[in-house]
Amino acid sequence: MKRAGEMLVDLIKELGGSVPDAPARKGDLDKIHSYLLSRSQSGMICEDQWTFLKDILRATKYSCRAINIVGANEFIAYQTSGALDELPEDSGFVQFAFWDGDSGGDAWVLDLRYDMIRCVSASLLGTLPMSEVRAYSYGAFPQAWWFYAFMHGVAVAHGWLNE
Repeated sequence: MKRAGEMLVDLIKELGGSVPDAPARKGDLDKIHSYLLSRSQSGMICEDQWTFLKDILRATKYSCRAINIVGANEFIAYQTSGALDELPEDSGFVQFAFWDGDSGGDAWVLDLRYDMIRCVSASLLGTLPMSEVRAYSYGAFPQAWWFYAFMHGVAVAHGWLNE
């Protein structure tokens, strides 16, 4: 059976996204893993999150109508020049994607502090304490499978998939 990240990549393709063939390079993945460890207060990364991230990352960014995945080549730079640059460095949030779904520019993040995938509205970033940002995140998934199921449901609800 495919993993959640692999299923998400398949979903992106079904939605007309052009997923780069070139996988993320091992050197880039090693740097990203080290970066994640440095952002994690526990010094560990949830295996589910790491496997999910490795499965979805490609050397360069890609997208479909529902989600835009950051490329491995820009992953670390994206953390300081994207939507998350307004958050405290110890927030535990690391952005892997964004979307223009029901509201524009929201961030899909790994929450390294609570081992979750979250969707955070751009309007919350930098304006509230982190406890409130977490409380108001409108997608909070303790497992990557739940995130995939949500994205699949979004695609069906919008009529992008016939299921």
